Formats: sequence, structure tokens, C-alpha cells
Amino acid sequence: MLLLICLMLFALGMVVNDITAIILVAPLLMPLMQAMEVSPIQFAAIIGVSTAMGGVTPPYASILYLAARVGNTKFSEIIRPAMIMLFFAYMPVALLTAYWPGLSMAIPGLFGY
Repeated sequence: MLLLICLMLFALGMVVNDITAIILVAPLLMPLMQAMEVSPIQFAAIIGVSTAMGGVTPPYASILYLAARVGNTKFSEIIRPAMIMLFFAYMPVALLTAYWPGLSMAIPGLFGY
């Protein structure tokens, strides 16, 4: 179920802004996450990582367009390295965030949460 939620959030992040996706989906998914006994802090980490990963992926790719503009390069030049990074760096982090609660709870645990 966590994998399906991550994929849905990823797809949603591909077509809308991160903040918009969080505002739309978080209240709907929170009861499901509580029923699955997922911590609200871990859920926030999952939703943040998954929607941000979608923000790097076309067709919306707002972060990539901004990076191309700041770096003064063409979008077509950065899409291939970005997709390689997405598959080999971003996806493992998203899966670890979803399936290893200690990872997303380490820093909040230092502050007593």
C-alpha cells in the first residue's frame, strides 16, 4: 500500500506543484496512514519526497526548468542526467523513506518526537 501511495504522489507531483499536491492529498490520506500505523512525521517525509520527485520529472518539471534557466543551459541538455539521478538517487531515497521509519524519524527523535 505504501508503494501505491508513493507512486500516486509521484504522479501527482508530475502534474501539479508540490504545495498544491500536499494541500489536496494530505487530508485525504492521513486517515489511511493512521490506520496503517504510519507516524504523521514519516507520512510528511513520504509525501514531501514523493511529490518533490515528481516535480523533477516532466511534463511539469518546474525544478528542472528553473535549474536550466539558472544554469543558462538548454532543458534538453539536463533531462538525461536528471533522469539518471532520479532512478539511481531519488527513487532509493523515496523507498527508504517509506519503508524504513527510523530514517525519517531519526532527526525528529533527537528533539523528542
